[in-house]
Amino acid sequence: MSEQTSTVERELFIAQIPFEAGENKATFEKFLRSLLEGHGVVVDTVRFIHTPPPKREFKGYGFAAITLRAGANLEAIIEAVNGTSFWERELVIKGANPRPPKPVHDLGQRQRVSL
Repeated sequence: MSEQTSTVERELFIAQIPFEAGENKATFEKFLRSLLEGHGVVVDTVRFIHTPPPKREFKGYGFAAITLRAGANLEAIIEAVNGTSFWERELVIKGANPRPPKPVHDLGQRQRVSL
């Protein structure tokens, strides 16, 4: 198993986070940690990504990526906590998709073109 795969397998993606959670990130992070730790999972990090509202009448929502300690059974965790309600919104919880590798730019190999 590659190192990239093992990292991805330990990450959860959470969507449909209420707009108000962005204004009180500490409360939301505490909620997520207690929710997951209640299922025997230890949370390493929580990255909160707030999406600003596109229109005034739409409050917007946010996303979070959670990194879990090694050995977590993601399928069981997702099944147990997906659809959990937080501030009257059902959270969508799923495994994170792998991030594409960053392109490597070697500026030292650039050739000059003469006109």
